[in-house]
Amino acid sequence: MKRKIITFLLFLGSIVSLVGCNSDKEELSIGSYENGDTIKFSQFITEEKPVEQFKTIISNATTPTESMERDPDYVMALNNREKSTMEMFVSVWESNSDEIVIKRGFNSEDYFRIEDRKDIQKIKKLIQDK
Repeated sequence: MKRKIITFLLFLGSIVSLVGCNSDKEELSIGSYENGDTIKFSQFITEEKPVEQFKTIISNATTPTESMERDPDYVMALNNREKSTMEMFVSVWESNSDEIVIKRGFNSEDYFRIEDRKDIQKIKKLIQDK
């Protein structure tokens, strides 16, 4: 699993460096697992407002919740194209009860529930625009 994560990070870093050499903006990439090992990103957002909203929502998610036993429904990666670095990697689960659960990073064992209805709608809008 670690080898797959390292391969993914190297691949993503290569793409980010090629795409973003002349830009100082952050890019939010949204995708999902095609299988247990491969993530396919299908949406890339560079507009400042949704990127800033995403960062704020993820940073403010502080209500702990139980771990998820399945692959995430979506993954969201925030990339700094100027520095060719990944600043955030967030796994996202949607539940049947209209909640969103997140996990920050690859190896974290901490899961958080987004509780604010407006924040849930903003995340869902980002995902649905995918």
